[in-house]
Amino acid sequence: MFIAVISLLIFFHFTRIISPVEKVIFGMMNPIMQGFYSFSSNINTKYNKNNTQSNDVNELELLKIKNEQLNVENARLKSLEEENNILHQLLKFEKTSKNKLILGNVISRGDLLTQKENSELLIDKGSKDGVRPGLAAVSSQGNLIGKVSEVQENISKIQLVSNEHCKIAASIQNKDKTLGILEGELGLTIRMNFIPINVKINRGDTVITSGLEKDIPRSLIIGRISEITAESTDLWQSAMIEPISDLNNLIFVSILIP
Repeated sequence: MFIAVISLLIFFHFTRIISPVEKVIFGMMNPIMQGFYSFSSNINTKYNKNNTQSNDVNELELLKIKNEQLNVENARLKSLEEENNILHQLLKFEKTSKNKLILGNVISRGDLLTQKENSELLIDKGSKDGVRPGLAAVSSQGNLIGKVSEVQENISKIQLVSNEHCKIAASIQNKDKTLGILEGELGLTIRMNFIPINVKINRGDTVITSGLEKDIPRSLIIGRISEITAESTDLWQSAMIEPISDLNNLIFVSILIP
């Protein structure tokens, strides 16, 4: 009976006998079908939008990760470039130096909050490498930055020129070749003392090692005079010295063996 009914409806449809009835039925069904289509279309649009947003979020996260990876790699390459430049400078200095060099990596330095400790650092070379107390420590350009104060088998402590316990016989490169004693002040500044009051010195004059110490060669550049202190009643004058090398960013330190 079901098949018969369906067959009759198909027959009537093609013979257009029930066309008026179909028009009425389609007219009644159109709003429902339009509503259903609109509803399903909105659902599809929201799904696609959410899916797109989800994909955008995932892409953004991936881009952030890639950006972080690039930043890390860039920092690593920059660090390697700086180290290569420093090593290149050390090689140039070694070729012109008459002294043997022992290259050490800086492995530690004092707490930045403790001024005294901040003017000391440790390197990974010790007595087994030929390091001994009193030797000069120089930067990659060959400028004096301090001297060895303590030595163990595998490590050595360097007192920077700004250390209050570091005293170095120095000379000013003026016409009188004026001598004096270089001393650190609280790990912050460097002062050259015991300069005769009658000697003319100027800001910008270069200060070098005098060569009067047994293990420190002459003519190692230390810094330049930045300020002069003198009283007419004094026998001596003093000068503040600005170091040539940056004492806060040392990566490698060379020890000079006379």
